[in-house]
Amino acid sequence: MEPRPPEAFPVLVDPQPLVVVAELDAGEYLPDFPAPPAKPGVVTINLDPPPHWVRAEVVQTIYGATKVPRVLYAGTTSHWGPQPMSPQPQLAFFLTDGRQYILRRYGYKRLLSRLDGSLLLPIWDKQVSPWLPCSVLELREEFDSGQVQETPKTRGADYLPAVERPDLFRAVPGGFLPRYAIDVRKLASYLQANPPPVKGVKCE
Repeated sequence: MEPRPPEAFPVLVDPQPLVVVAELDAGEYLPDFPAPPAKPGVVTINLDPPPHWVRAEVVQTIYGATKVPRVLYAGTTSHWGPQPMSPQPQLAFFLTDGRQYILRRYGYKRLLSRLDGSLLLPIWDKQVSPWLPCSVLELREEFDSGQVQETPKTRGADYLPAVERPDLFRAVPGGFLPRYAIDVRKLASYLQANPPPVKGVKCE
């Protein structure tokens, strides 16, 4: 029996990271967070809409609990509220206490499929993800578009990560494509000895 969406944004007792390959679908708004206590002379403006829930159909667990439900619902936040999401499986980053789930803010990455069906995480920045150890960049392998089923979307010539780290990219007509990707199977193995952070990290 499929679980139900949360009725409010989850409060986790002991949050632990969970990384999965999943098909994601944005749902509906949840009740807004309580307003912070008023302070004399201070005006607080929150530009975010209320949180919302996301449905995740789990394809594969990369890191985390041994028993992950096939379908889970999570609370999340964004600048835009619920938006259409890619129908293809993505690498998704959650926090969980074993009962409830939070999808980290914009915590999902599109994957590419090799011709044999194995999955690659393309590297679009020196910071692969704030929800992965910085050292995962060591797992990068060179690839080209002829080795994958999808056609990666070119980033424009002013794409800042490519300007800062041109060694990570291929210059193509109209801009840049990633030169490297991480095999998701190797990522899963690596994270067993190098767990993902509970709090986001910044990689220089």
